[in-house]
Amino acid sequence: MDMWDLKKWRRKLGYSQFEAAENLGVSRAAIQHWECERTPIPHAVDLACEDTLMSPYGRMPIAPHVCFACNANCTRIAKPLYGEPVG
Repeated sequence: MDMWDLKKWRRKLGYSQFEAAENLGVSRAAIQHWECERTPIPHAVDLACEDTLMSPYGRMPIAPHVCFACNANCTRIAKPLYGEPVG
């Protein structure tokens, strides 16, 4: 993923830099650095962006939850184990 792919992903979902940062669990400054190519985009971010686009629920609401990836409270997109999206 390069800076253009990240911008396309963000625009496709209608995210501001702040919303994208919340979704990915990073700072808004990190999004800015990646979009200006000051720092490389980590592979984990690339995978998270792909996962968001492949969600059968489309754009999921951002909701606080316990994240199994980081084992802490975060505001990444909450994906239900079954049933309707969290919202």
